[in-house]
Amino acid sequence: MGEVFKNASSLLLFLTLFIPGFLMLKVYDLRVASERRDFTKAAFDAVVYSILNFIALFPITRALLDSQFYIYHPYRAYLSLAIVFIIAPVVWPNLIYWLRCHPLGSKFLVHPKDKAWDAIFSLRRESWIIVHLRDGRKIGGWFSSKSFASSSPAPPEIYLEEVWTLSSDGAFTEQVAQTRGILILKGDILGVEFFSPRTEA
Repeated sequence: MGEVFKNASSLLLFLTLFIPGFLMLKVYDLRVASERRDFTKAAFDAVVYSILNFIALFPITRALLDSQFYIYHPYRAYLSLAIVFIIAPVVWPNLIYWLRCHPLGSKFLVHPKDKAWDAIFSLRRESWIIVHLRDGRKIGGWFSSKSFASSSPAPPEIYLEEVWTLSSDGAFTEQVAQTRGILILKGDILGVEFFSPRTEA
């Protein structure tokens, strides 16, 4: 690697080809939970994405190759640099994520969430929830802004901010006194039921 960067121009070329793609991958990883990416192996991907970014923004990148552009239009040049190296690399992964989640886009692209647990809880919808445990017990509670559900690659775990007692037919009866919620760990969960807030007793 040291021989590749034996002069400043080769290092600058590498950074130019690497930084936009690196930023795109990092932004996408923030949107889609996954195993931590090894960038020693993903460097080639980053370079490819950078090149695609340059091609998509060809009118801007072409202007940036002209040294006169910086002399006569310095502010436009700085804005163009920001678009190519920061703004667009942040926009592209969010656009791709949106397309993969959109009903129309999902007909042609694989959904970014590969687990139903992640897909459901990423919606952050307020719900009454009944967690079925492997020992046969049921825990009812309120899932809202102070609640939390893990996402991949972490194992499925859930924190409910309120615990509610359940009647024999599964109806929510009353909030447990002085409840500060409950944390339910991966090995205990058999299934989860969701109910609209309108079903509150």
